Amino acid sequence: VFDTHLIAGYPGRNYAPERVGQLYELSCFIRSYAKDQPYLLLGDLNLNPKSEEYLILVALLGLRDACPDCSATGQNGRIDHIFLSPAMAGWTVVRAGVAMTGTLDAQGRIPLSDHKALTAVLRSPARGQGRFRLASLRPGQGRIWETGMNRRRALLGVVTGLDRFISRTAHSIHLNIAIPFYGWSHARWGLRQIAAAKRIQSQALNELTELTRPTGRRRP
Repeated sequence: VFDTHLIAGYPGRNYAPERVGQLYELSCFIRSYAKDQPYLLLGDLNLNPKSEEYLILVALLGLRDACPDCSATGQNGRIDHIFLSPAMAGWTVVRAGVAMTGTLDAQGRIPLSDHKALTAVLRSPARGQGRFRLASLRPGQGRIWETGMNRRRALLGVVTGLDRFISRTAHSIHLNIAIPFYGWSHARWGLRQIAAAKRIQSQALNELTELTRPTGRRRP
């Protein structure tokens, strides 16, 4: 089980490029650690199902959303998720939904939390009757979304997203470099962030190059 919390968006700054970098690092860690074993990825990912970052994550790992039809869990829509790995294709999503929808006051003005809980009940193939077929799913049981985005496009989204982050951070450094103390501290922090982003971007670019490289020998 992998549980994480990605950086959130705030008024005036959405942090989408930063989340894209986090998504790629997350996908690399999961792939190297889990390999072909079944796993769950869940948590407050700060990804709306309609966002490009959501599509990138699903395409990078081939994930299945346990509850694609669930209602909003946070103020910005559904940003909490329970994902099943490709190796869990035989698992049935018995039921899934949003919980903790009550309030602390009788007037319904004070919610229990700024996030409603997302729950899912899963059944392993050993408890079912044969392998689970995705084609037989009913709404609410979980399904693989036809996102129209393959791994190549997802990697391209990572590279371009980090480009935006590097450019914006470099611009911020130029604006703050003339400010003593705070500006210098910000510049040092920004340079470290740029170096980290370039490292992640280089890794994604290498993987993208391998995917686009022609296979087989060319004729002389």
